Amino acid sequence: MKQLLENWRKYLTEVEFHDSPDEDKPGKKQIITFKEDEPYDIEGKTHGGVSHMIKHYLEFEPAKVSAGLKQALQKALEFDNFFLMNAETRQIIAQGDEAKKVANENAMLNTFDLINDKIKNNQALTDEEKQLESIISPLNAEYQKLVDSYMSGAVDIENVQDAAKIKQLLDAGKLVKFIGAYKGKPVQYFLNPSNTGLVAYKDGKVATLFRIDKKGGNLGKVARYFSRGVELKNPAFEKALATYSGAKAEDPQQQQKKKKKPQQQKKKASAGDIVRRLKQGGKSEEMIRQILAKAFPNLAPQAVDAMITNIKEIKVKL
Repeated sequence: MKQLLENWRKYLTEVEFHDSPDEDKPGKKQIITFKEDEPYDIEGKTHGGVSHMIKHYLEFEPAKVSAGLKQALQKALEFDNFFLMNAETRQIIAQGDEAKKVANENAMLNTFDLINDKIKNNQALTDEEKQLESIISPLNAEYQKLVDSYMSGAVDIENVQDAAKIKQLLDAGKLVKFIGAYKGKPVQYFLNPSNTGLVAYKDGKVATLFRIDKKGGNLGKVARYFSRGVELKNPAFEKALATYSGAKAEDPQQQQKKKKKPQQQKKKASAGDIVRRLKQGGKSEEMIRQILAKAFPNLAPQAVDAMITNIKEIKVKL
């Protein structure tokens, strides 16, 4: 176990992460275990650097993480002990060959999280988990390098008082660093505007690296993120961020949905459409007359009869 911990730590850089209680289950509702009674609970402060990698590195390098999960899954298929468990209830869903047929990458992501938890809590790993640990460590090394690149390559905008200049940097996708206060405590932030990746650094340790906009580079979402609970020290930066708020901050698909909604609401079915639908639904002519009388009180009975007759003629022609 001592050697395993040393191997684990050798992939870590000088940047140290805060440890906090882990919320667990980054891979949704299933987990692959190698013991039938394996616990998977929140225990101790296990949410550190590796845990953040497991939770957030997919946002930056989905192909690399997916490759690692596939490699781990392929390795796990060789093991005799193989259980697929509900991560919330800890009930066994399937085991052996049956479990191997339905296990997926999300379940393996939770297994990565379990291995990290056990190492952080100085708990012994199974022989199977030890083999998978060698796949997790290189991914963590790359995540750590990404954190380093943010912190070492960012332009300090804290003393830039021209909002236009800050906006130019953001528009150009330049890494920037700035100070904010969260819950009254100062936090050093490092932001990549091109993908909204954000490092938070406080009290000499990294709190996290994640993407505000998980699938794009929407700076409107960044503006909204810093408008909730974070007090920015530089008003020029706050002003620059504000330019991305409003309609521009919304995704094009969201804007399109909003434009379509009023049109859909304005469109009202005509009496003829209703007659056609009711006829197709097998309603009798008398029932159709009653429904139309309520929906269109000013509609003459002769007009209703004409519509019903027209629909009959159409059916005959078809």
